[in-house]
Amino acid sequence: MPMHNHLSVHYYLNKNTELKVNELSLQGASLHFLYVLELDHNNLTGNLPQGIYRGGSLEYFTAADSQLTGQSLKVSSNWGLCRSLQSLSIARNNLSGTIPAEIGNSRQIHRLDLCSNHLVGEILKKISKLTSLLYLYLNGNKLSGSVPLELGLMLAIYSPFVLLEIFIFSSEHLLLMKSLTLLAPLLLCVTLLCSSLNVASDSAAEALAILKWKASLQSQNHSVLLSWNTSNNPNTKTSPCAWFGIHCNHADSVTKINLTGYGVKELDLSTNELYGIIPPKISQLSKLTYLDLSFNQFSGKIPPEISHLVHLQTLHLAGNQLNGSIPREIELGNLRNLVEVDLDTNRQTGPIPSTFGNLKKLTVLHMFSNSLSGPIPSELGNMESLSEISLYHNNLSGLIPTSFGDLRHLTLARLYGNQLSGPIPVEIGNLNSLVDLELSENQLNGSIPASLGNLSNLEILFLRDNLLSGSIPNEIGNLMKLSMLELDHNNLTGNLPQGIYRGGSLEYFTANDNQLTGPIPQGLKNCTRLKRCLPIGGCASLWSLSIARNNLSGKIPAEIGNSRQIQRLDLSSNHLVGEIPKEIAKLTSLLDLRLNGNQLSGSVPLELGLMSKLLYLDLSANQLSKSIPETIGNLFMSFYLNLSINQFSQRIPIQVGKLTRLVQLDLSHNMLSGEIPGEFQSLQSLETLNLSHNNLSGEIPASLEKLRGLYTVDISYNELQGPIPNCQAF
Repeated sequence: MPMHNHLSVHYYLNKNTELKVNELSLQGASLHFLYVLELDHNNLTGNLPQGIYRGGSLEYFTAADSQLTGQSLKVSSNWGLCRSLQSLSIARNNLSGTIPAEIGNSRQIHRLDLCSNHLVGEILKKISKLTSLLYLYLNGNKLSGSVPLELGLMLAIYSPFVLLEIFIFSSEHLLLMKSLTLLAPLLLCVTLLCSSLNVASDSAAEALAILKWKASLQSQNHSVLLSWNTSNNPNTKTSPCAWFGIHCNHADSVTKINLTGYGVKELDLSTNELYGIIPPKISQLSKLTYLDLSFNQFSGKIPPEISHLVHLQTLHLAGNQLNGSIPREIELGNLRNLVEVDLDTNRQTGPIPSTFGNLKKLTVLHMFSNSLSGPIPSELGNMESLSEISLYHNNLSGLIPTSFGDLRHLTLARLYGNQLSGPIPVEIGNLNSLVDLELSENQLNGSIPASLGNLSNLEILFLRDNLLSGSIPNEIGNLMKLSMLELDHNNLTGNLPQGIYRGGSLEYFTANDNQLTGPIPQGLKNCTRLKRCLPIGGCASLWSLSIARNNLSGKIPAEIGNSRQIQRLDLSSNHLVGEIPKEIAKLTSLLDLRLNGNQLSGSVPLELGLMSKLLYLDLSANQLSKSIPETIGNLFMSFYLNLSINQFSQRIPIQVGKLTRLVQLDLSHNMLSGEIPGEFQSLQSLETLNLSHNNLSGEIPASLEKLRGLYTVDISYNELQGPIPNCQAF
């Protein structure tokens, strides 16, 4: 006897297979557990087997775009078994006959596609039992009669988003309901365009059907439905035509039920995969206070009809593909109740409407990551309730309006990544509530206004990548809550203010690529919280004090050892002198130390070997002398070590061979002597080795052949002799 595994079965024969369906063995016990069957896009012939649904496990069945014939839907005994079916698509075949009543047993079905066949007869009322239905396609058949009222009501009650396409042919007339979108129960508009079709004329029966639907609603006592009652008015006992939202033809037959948008206040369809244009008829939801269509794939322009939503307080359209300019209907101030506008991350073009200034209640305006152009309108300064404005990553130009100084409730202003020019307005200093001010990546010039020192609540100040000049105002030291300060890539001159760390809250400070002069402030001893978060690759954060590529002079203050949380310290390319303070070894969390390109002298402190977490060490291009300390072999985690262009002498310590994670090692341009340590054979991660311009002697260790990852070696300008190792790097 054959054995049958009780396993779930997938069966795929889609695309370009010639097969007679009635030859498939789909009736035996061997496919009792079949739940996915795809046969579409083939050259199939014949009828579907009568037992195709017998197993009762089938959930997904498609056989669209084939040449199936016969009355394949008239398999009543099997439809009754197929209660697990979720998707049925037999579109674009040659099927005939009527839609079987038993189809109403498949209560879990959410997609039913029978379009483009030769089906006849009426649309059965039992389809209304399919309470999970999301998509119904019956177009392109020869269905006749009326559209059951129960069908429209079922779609409105149960389906949150239904695309309904129905063509119904009778002998003389065509009823077309194409791409009717029902956002139910929020938006209910069931239309029966009956003309001379044979629509049921029994008004009493229609009234009964409507009342049965009302009885199924949780909100049946809602004021909009109070008129739906045959006992209130004798004139309505036999006809529902006088009821609210019910529309009838001249024969007193119901043709339309329209409760569009009544009482709907909030509509949230965010974070789906909706596409197409935003339908202008959304304006019919006249009571809306909250509309969120963000993070979908909507395209086209923002419909001007949105301006009809006069009660709207929140408008979120972010994260779509909307284009064109912002509609004038919005900018004319029709939506004066708006509190939040979020249009970011789209493809909006054109100027920012000046009449946004009429939105007195607006607290949040986000339009970043678009292609908006032109100046920032000065009228935005009239938005007296505004607390957040984000316009970054656009093509905005011109001046920052001085009227921004009137936005007394502003806590966040992000204008970076534009083409703004001119000075930073002094009036910005009036914004006592400001917490976050980001003006980087523009073309701002002039000096940093001292009035910024009045921003007592400021925590973030980003001014990098501009054309700012002059000195950093001492008043910056008044910002007791300041934790993040970026001044890189400007033309700033003068000394770093001695009080810049006065508040003790500074965690992130960069002023690279300026023309700053003078010493590093002694106030570093107050800055015990100094850190910087920079996401790089898989690293969660990289903390840093970075004042590279300036004209700083003087010594590295010993107080730098108080900043125990620093993980990145970059003082490179300045004019610093003196010795590396041994207190730097207190920075036991340090990952990255760059002191290259200065005039540091003396020996490398032995304590440097205590920095066991160090990954990157660059002391090149200084005047460091004496021997390389043996403790450098304790930097087990390091992958980059550059001590070149100094005055180191004596031998290369053999402890360097312990740095097995090194990828780059550069000891060139020193006065090192002795042999290349044989311990270098342990540097299995090494890719680049530069020992040139020293006084090394002896033979090149043959053990270097074992460094299979090594691809660049420079040992020129030494006194080496003997054979060259058999290695691709040499």
